[in-house]
Amino acid sequence: GGNNSAVIGDRAFANDPEGVTAKAGAFAEGLREAGITPVLKHFPGHGSKDGDSHAGPVATEPLATLEGRDLKPYNTLVNNSKVAVMIGHLKVPEWGGVPTSLNAKAYSYLRSTVSFNGLVITDALDMSGISTDFGGESDRAVFAIAAGADMALVNDPGSLIPTIDKLEAAVNAGTIDIEKVNQSVSRVQASGNSANSGGGGSCVCSSGSASGVDKSFNLGSDP
Repeated sequence: GGNNSAVIGDRAFANDPEGVTAKAGAFAEGLREAGITPVLKHFPGHGSKDGDSHAGPVATEPLATLEGRDLKPYNTLVNNSKVAVMIGHLKVPEWGGVPTSLNAKAYSYLRSTVSFNGLVITDALDMSGISTDFGGESDRAVFAIAAGADMALVNDPGSLIPTIDKLEAAVNAGTIDIEKVNQSVSRVQASGNSANSGGGGSCVCSSGSASGVDKSFNLGSDP
């Protein structure tokens, strides 16, 4: 549950998967009725730990524990109707030392095991939950898109053009599969508002202006 998580705290809908699923599902439906795409976060589950990924790395419980608790609401709500998922900067023991936002194993799990085919956006890439070993925001965006993210959340407006340049270079070098980029662009457009999308920049958004993603809320046993 979310009892131990000071950073999630009262942002959680409940301390149990069933409560989260019911309340988050109702909230998501209300957002959809208002023309807003709900975003479920922070995949795969942030609330069972009291670490703050704004301030430093946060490790989760083992995957089996997450599957019995934090991941349950995702398994239900991603298939109910149109949603997006925000992936957090968390270290799952079974997925190694790379934070989930940059970790291909995390995206593969979300796509294959959870069977989610919608829009996936990273948490803000300037957060200290990602160590400087992965470079700055622009470098992290390349890692995230290469790993499977559709949109990379970049907070510093000054990073946007360098990020797009590095993404373009990574596509040209084959580090990022252009077909995956095209799939991401399609997901962005399908999310409901493609007004801000175009070219290589479709996979990048500045904080608060993600195409088609207007509001977000916490999910998990943590939400």
